[in-house]
Amino acid sequence: MITGKNIDEALKQRHFEKAKEFFKKCSSKSGKVEYIKNIYGTGGWGIPGYGDFISSCSYDSEGVEFVKRTGVNTEKVQLSWTKVAERIEKIIESESQISLF
Repeated sequence: MITGKNIDEALKQRHFEKAKEFFKKCSSKSGKVEYIKNIYGTGGWGIPGYGDFISSCSYDSEGVEFVKRTGVNTEKVQLSWTKVAERIEKIIESESQISLF
């Protein structure tokens, strides 16, 4: 099963630090979505046989598809760029809350 933690870990693999810096400066939701869409672009990455983690991500004009392969099973979750930006924002907020303690 693809969990929220799996998705968060995958999103932190690429472009997360750039997004974090941009999000600090930009308050516009649409600006954040466009930025995320542009830095990811079209493409993806894959790590075969990676245990309980996302094994590949694909980016296109619609958003990000997360794929997790376990044995013979393959699961997929598609997130729009709006959802990806919202999720990255939540990761950034949770990191900020942790650093307060």
